[in-house]
Amino acid sequence: YKLVFWNHCEYRKYLMRMSAADLFLDTISFNAGATANDALWCGVPLITIMGECYHSRMSGSLLASVQMEELIADNLSNYEELAIRLGCDKAYLKATKAKLMRNKNASKLFDTSTMVSELERTYKRILA
Repeated sequence: YKLVFWNHCEYRKYLMRMSAADLFLDTISFNAGATANDALWCGVPLITIMGECYHSRMSGSLLASVQMEELIADNLSNYEELAIRLGCDKAYLKATKAKLMRNKNASKLFDTSTMVSELERTYKRILA
């Protein structure tokens, strides 16, 4: 296993690099937010701990929206166990990635046209 550090690059190249990752380890007190969203879009499993405030709950909300709650740890010990399992058990990692891809494709999180339509309908109801 290795950590790879990259220089700044354009967005498409960034997504290509992200897609090559096996696992995204979220920060604990301040979640990744948009970067977590990019990881899920690229099919990279994300492990997080759900915190008490908004900025420590973003990644958990993203995981819930793609029905991957099993990647939300409730404490640091479980976070570590999950990271080790995904890092060492290749079959589990492969199954987790496959489930993420299925769920991602069925989720409203990445269905922009439906999300925009629902938002427009909501705005129309508010203004009526």
